[in-house]
Amino acid sequence: MKMKKNKKKEVVRCAVYTRVSTENQAEKDYSSLESQKEHILNFIKSRRFEGWELFGIYEDAGFSAASLERPELQRMLRDIRKGLIDVVLVYKINRLTRSHYEGFLLSD
Repeated sequence: MKMKKNKKKEVVRCAVYTRVSTENQAEKDYSSLESQKEHILNFIKSRRFEGWELFGIYEDAGFSAASLERPELQRMLRDIRKGLIDVVLVYKINRLTRSHYEGFLLSD
């Protein structure tokens, strides 16, 4: 009789990044930090069977996407460089950056 090998799921450590640039934007239901976070956390939960786990939440409130000099973005990038994060999830790509060039650099 063959014994089934017990396959261990590989853990995928996920980071959640949210950002709003203005107070007005923070109060809108569809783009508030809470709304962005809720959507992304639900997505991670839907992938739990694939080993996806929340590593951390990084929130920049009141910062424009025109600059990469945002405290939580920089903290997240440090964690990526340390090998602590496998996947970064954002509600919309413009929450991360508005520049195609910077988006390319960040995805590398």
